[in-house]
Amino acid sequence: MRSIYTYFRTAFVFFVLILSFSIMSGCSILLDEPAQAPEDPAHPERIPAFVERVVDGDTINITVEGKEETVRLLLIDTPETKHPTKPVQPFGPEASQYTKDHLEGKNIELELDVSERDKYGRFLAYVWINDQLFNEMLLAEGLARVAYVYPPNIKYVDQFREVQKIAQQEGIGIWSIEDYAREDGFAENVKMPREETVPASNSTATNKPEGDLDSHNSPIVIQEVNLREEYVILYNRSAEAILMEDWLLVSVQGDQRYTFPDDFSLAAGAQVTIWSGTAEKDATPSHLWWTSQNIWRNDGDAAQLYHGESLMDEVQ
Repeated sequence: MRSIYTYFRTAFVFFVLILSFSIMSGCSILLDEPAQAPEDPAHPERIPAFVERVVDGDTINITVEGKEETVRLLLIDTPETKHPTKPVQPFGPEASQYTKDHLEGKNIELELDVSERDKYGRFLAYVWINDQLFNEMLLAEGLARVAYVYPPNIKYVDQFREVQKIAQQEGIGIWSIEDYAREDGFAENVKMPREETVPASNSTATNKPEGDLDSHNSPIVIQEVNLREEYVILYNRSAEAILMEDWLLVSVQGDQRYTFPDDFSLAAGAQVTIWSGTAEKDATPSHLWWTSQNIWRNDGDAAQLYHGESLMDEVQ
C-alpha cells in the first residue's frame, strides 16, 4: 500500500506543478503584450492611432494596434504634390504643410464609415484630432474640396459641403483661383493669384538677416527639409518665373548660407532641390549643389529662406 500511496502522491504533486507552470506562463504572455491606447468612452466607434508621417494633404501613414497602415481621408481631395504624372498643383504644398503641422507625430482617432478600405488597401477614414474633425478643417481653410462621394461612405458629406460653401464665399485657398477646383478635380495650367512681394535689397548682408516671417506673401516657399539626406526642396507657387539671385537659403544651426547662381531662375509651379553632403549631384534646372560638407544637423536644425533682408519662409 505504501508504494501505491507514494506513487499517487508523486503524480499529484507533479500535476500541480505542471498546472502552476501553465498558469504562470499564460500570465507572462499576457503581461508581455503591449498595452493598447485606451478607447474614447464617449466615442467607442473611434480607433486610437499615431501619425508616423504625412504623405500629402489628404494621406497619412499611421500606427494602429501595433501595425503600420496608410490612411486616405474620406470625402475630400487636396491638390497634388507627389503625383507621378502631375506637376505640383497650386495650394498642394500648403495643404501638405497644414496636415504636417496638425497631425505628424501626434495621437489621433480614426472613424471609419461603411467601407473600410479602398482598392489600394488604404484605410478610408475621418480623422479626429483634439476632438476636431480634421477632414473638415482642411475644407474650412480652403485647402481641400469635397470629392470622391461614393455611397455608402457619405456620413458627413452634407456637413462638409456646408463648410466648403463658406470657404468658397470667402474666396480662400483653392477658391481664390477662378475655375480651379472643379467637380472632376483641379484644373491644370492655372495661375496663382498675384502675391505682393517684398522689394529686394541691393546691399549684401554680412550677418544673418533679421525680419518677420512673410511666407504668406512669398512666391517661393520651403516645401521639404530632409536633415539626414542633406537636401531642401523649394517650390515656386506663383504664376511667373522668379530670378533667384537675391534669394538666400540659411541653415540656422551653423549660420551657413547658400546663394543661388546669378542666372538661376525658378519656373512657375516648379521645384528645385538644393543638395549638400558627400553624395554629390550634377547641377540641373531642378537640382542645385551647395557643398560637399554636411550642412544640416540631424539632431535638429531650421531652414530659412530670405529675399534680400526679408525672412520669407522657415521650416524647423
